[in-house]
Amino acid sequence: MSILSVTCSDTTEGYIYIEAFKEIHVKQACEGLNFILNKFILVPTEEMPVIFQNDQAKNNELREHQWVRIKNSGPYNGDIALVESVSDTKVWVRMIPRIDLTAVGKKDKSTRNFNRVPQKLNFRPTI
Repeated sequence: MSILSVTCSDTTEGYIYIEAFKEIHVKQACEGLNFILNKFILVPTEEMPVIFQNDQAKNNELREHQWVRIKNSGPYNGDIALVESVSDTKVWVRMIPRIDLTAVGKKDKSTRNFNRVPQKLNFRPTI
């Protein structure tokens, strides 16, 4: 079969979306399935992303003690914050600091703070 994917969406109940190269491949795959009616509609690829949009995300309101992600182009872009309090015009958040792991891994070997003790042979005298 030349089916790429099969999905469904919560916003469009009763519909199954089957992605394939040709319509005949979808009809052959659905042949013999008695829970699918023989009504196939070809959806253009430009309209497919609209099916999976989350309408509930537009109506979210900020609450205290809620985790949020900062979305702007500033230095805190993508950081996680905890909402401390919310007023009509302002929101106070507690930011979680980031650790830049790329800067930690680039230390030179010459900047070590300790000197390694040279290896010695350890002989135990036998009595």
